[in-house]
Amino acid sequence: MSKLLPFSSGISTTETPSLVRNRQRIESEYGMPLELQKELQALTLKSMLNENLVGADSELLQCLRKGPAGLWGECEDYALFVKRLAELERSRRAREGDINGENLRIDAYFAETDVMIGENGQKYLEDCWRGSGEDDFHDVLNFTATTVDETDHDSVVQSVIVLKQIFLSAGGTMPVDV
Repeated sequence: MSKLLPFSSGISTTETPSLVRNRQRIESEYGMPLELQKELQALTLKSMLNENLVGADSELLQCLRKGPAGLWGECEDYALFVKRLAELERSRRAREGDINGENLRIDAYFAETDVMIGENGQKYLEDCWRGSGEDDFHDVLNFTATTVDETDHDSVVQSVIVLKQIFLSAGGTMPVDV
């Protein structure tokens, strides 16, 4: 399968050293056996390919911004979207009298190597969220960017480090013995 689908397709079956270490960590910290993890990955891939893929090309074209103007809505101009979001949050705070409210939190996880967005794409997104000069958003947005070692475009979201952080950020808790 990996010979037919490029690694950036999101369904690679390549056993990289970092994937093996990630699985070992999941097994040691969470008790999910390696063989079960491999079987779940195989079943996920099989299920994805058994589903009706009609519309997948349309989704890809949308992601590549190859559609009509306005297809991305507010995100057509991403820097403008972030600026608008900050303005809306400031307005909400003023309207509700919540001047010193908690900032919106945005955590971005980037792969160490990413053939889809590359270093320039990461820098662009970071610059959009951080703002500068008159477009400084620190009063309403807390943006953090983390580059996850030994990951690529496909594996960054599978990283146990990333999944754990997202879970904890959403209010989850860890068992005492982990």
